[in-house]
Amino acid sequence: MVEPFDADEYWRGGWRTAVEKQLTHYERLGLNAQGHITASEVAAAYRARANWWRQRGAQAHGGKNNPLIAEIAPFITTAEENLQLASVVLRDVDRKSAYDLQLEREISRAGEEKLLDFIRFTLRDKILTPIEKNDLLNEAHALGVQRERAEELILHEMKQAGAVEANDPSAGIPVRHDENAPVVAGADSPRLVLGQTSF
Repeated sequence: MVEPFDADEYWRGGWRTAVEKQLTHYERLGLNAQGHITASEVAAAYRARANWWRQRGAQAHGGKNNPLIAEIAPFITTAEENLQLASVVLRDVDRKSAYDLQLEREISRAGEEKLLDFIRFTLRDKILTPIEKNDLLNEAHALGVQRERAEELILHEMKQAGAVEANDPSAGIPVRHDENAPVVAGADSPRLVLGQTSF
């Protein structure tokens, strides 16, 4: 699917899509990566943007003095090169296929990194309850991480943290605690424990 080229929007800042490093070839050309895109659609999207930059280049070389031209002048060559590369890659079936696979891997890797942050935060007490595990698996699904891969990451991080799986306290089943902790009679009866060498 091709988004219509809005020259006014491009003037107001959309031109930055041609030069920002983190953007994809699809985003540079205003294309939807999830839709079916034909070579002619890629060519049309490229042509509209390339013409806009050529016109700005002509204005800059012609000495036209206005704030926008002054702002974008340093980016004209980079923008033209980025747009041309995007057009070449997305119009070639083999190159597009390889590029799509690369994007998929990058998205998956980014999802795994975010999931790892959630896992490490959850395991800060070194205990993983069934509810917490289920929440992590749901988060993995939202991030596009396969369940099997998510379970591998959870198990790996548990080993790294020395964490254990435990029953959910809300279910009334006790969770494993530190065996060296003082035993307190009654769940709500704290007491002061004194030793021979310390208060």
